Amino acid sequence: MPLDPRARTEPDTRRRERAEEILRSRTHLAERRHALDERATDLEVLSSSQERMWFLHAMDPASPAYNVNDVVRLVGDIDLPALVAACADLVARHPELRVAYGADGDGAPRRRLPEATRRSPVTVVTHQRDEAALVHDFLHRPFDLADPPLVRFLIVSGGDGPAHEHLLATSVHHIAADGWSLGVLNRDLGDLYAARRGDAEPPSPPRSDFAAFAARERRWVGGSEGRAARQARHRSLDGLAAIDLPMARTRPPIPTFGAGTCEQRLPLDTVERLEGLGRRHGCSTYMLLGAAFACLLNRYSGQDDIVFGSPVANRDDADLADVVGLFVNSVVLRTDLSGRPSFTDVLQRFRASTLDALRHQRVPFEAVVDDLQPERALSHNPLFQVMFALQTPAPEYRACPEHGPSRWGSTPTCPGSTWSGPCGATTQGPVCGSSTPGTCSTTPSPPGWAPSTHG
Repeated sequence: MPLDPRARTEPDTRRRERAEEILRSRTHLAERRHALDERATDLEVLSSSQERMWFLHAMDPASPAYNVNDVVRLVGDIDLPALVAACADLVARHPELRVAYGADGDGAPRRRLPEATRRSPVTVVTHQRDEAALVHDFLHRPFDLADPPLVRFLIVSGGDGPAHEHLLATSVHHIAADGWSLGVLNRDLGDLYAARRGDAEPPSPPRSDFAAFAARERRWVGGSEGRAARQARHRSLDGLAAIDLPMARTRPPIPTFGAGTCEQRLPLDTVERLEGLGRRHGCSTYMLLGAAFACLLNRYSGQDDIVFGSPVANRDDADLADVVGLFVNSVVLRTDLSGRPSFTDVLQRFRASTLDALRHQRVPFEAVVDDLQPERALSHNPLFQVMFALQTPAPEYRACPEHGPSRWGSTPTCPGSTWSGPCGATTQGPVCGSSTPGTCSTTPSPPGWAPSTHG
């Protein structure tokens, strides 16, 4: 089922035709990328991840699948004018939120930074009875990438007084921000709010910017070091075959982004034993769990060549830690489980393949796809259909000045919500849905699980 049925006004046949046309266009442009980029300025060039996101958006511009969402409760006597001003200051602080995207005469995506945006990013409403529906509609409204800002804020005011609750919802398009960026936005919003109230000095500007990263990435990929890294990844992944998992449903021809969440908590003593096992074998918890996941996929698929993707932050410079943008990259992890290996053997094989992939993690996923030339289809992603991620708990941001119970970016929105992700990620649950696009339409449902229309 679609992420929001109301967004599906176009017949599936027309959507498929347009998506196929865009896919052909992307393949054609990839062959001419170097020549096209030579004619563009550093400020106009998109990063590889942004370029892929631009094409994905162009396939279905009415879809909210790539909205990155965050919802928090604020408890206390909030200074509403200061909060509204701080939201505007946040947009002014981070250029990526103000970038407009379009195509040049050759159809290549380009970015530009307008002198001013035409719209306020903030909407303020008083507390309403049907708050869940209000927030759902806000978070699932699609963005026009040519019309910045590419971030929106919804403040549901609960009135004045120390006991009142307020709700702050943030929606930003994925082309402008990743999960790490949400942590940066949350922290900066708290700092800017304190500055607007006169409780602190405004934060210093970031030491770098995303446009410089995108231009540097393009030069690196086309340089000798980048070409060598791409060749290494090609050798490691040559002959890759997709995992054939038993599915409860037929994969739809076009992803619907219907998805569900199944949560299971590990007891603390189990976690400690897993960490100890990893230490004894010189492996991190990530490697230990990744190896176990590879064994699980081997059991379900019956295949020995196990491949899945994993996200990496891709911020190779400390100056980029405070920058908002789509930095995240996907690395392809391949593990050979042939020969009936013991789990210790699997662990060492996964460790070796992971270290090899991380040595070349700067190679954009899009470049790996271009080099390997896998069979392309609209129904699934290239190279891997399963992703594995180990996310550290989000830090709890300091209390708002003089408002003890209030926290920025740390309070789940509603019963059943969860908070996860590196350096601040997203809440997800009945109100906010999921910020990460999923294609779980074919996934077998666990007992007691029902599909969610929220993502």
